[in-house]
Amino acid sequence: MTHDDANPSNPTGAVEFIGPWYRVGALLWSGVIVAVLLGALLAVVVGDQLETEHGGRFGAVLAAVVVTGYTLGCWIPFGRTPGLWLCSARLVDFRSGARPRPWQCLVRFAIAPLSVAALLVGVLWVLRQPYRRTWHDLIARTAVIGDGSLRSPSVEEREESKYCIQPPPWEQRRVRG
Repeated sequence: MTHDDANPSNPTGAVEFIGPWYRVGALLWSGVIVAVLLGALLAVVVGDQLETEHGGRFGAVLAAVVVTGYTLGCWIPFGRTPGLWLCSARLVDFRSGARPRPWQCLVRFAIAPLSVAALLVGVLWVLRQPYRRTWHDLIARTAVIGDGSLRSPSVEEREESKYCIQPPPWEQRRVRG
């Protein structure tokens, strides 16, 4: 994490790794945004033809394109979707703390449906991980962290929570002597 990315409201540098409930909230917010976008596009592009066989296929392809474009179009340049922004979180490269590279976003997006398909096991997995990383986070080498734009963890929360890591892994450097 560079000094430019540092949050002045969080001078201690503690990082809060986001758990499953904030992730579900971000997913719901993003779902609403995608549903509105997709509904508008379907109304304009497909119109009354949605009831036909070809219109239904085209609508399914359009839905896949919109979801893919929305997610990757937000993750790659910004490191977050509007849903993550509303939940005060962002996606980072786990090793450096910087915005994830495009290949990481692509891998994470491709693996996420498999991780979500095993919902119960995946939720239990996230609850037991110290960095609260999902399977697709582990494979893509990413993490979802709180950005502190709405709230930073208090000193007491940082001391009591095993999910507030001080300092974050990317700031733990080996001292060579």
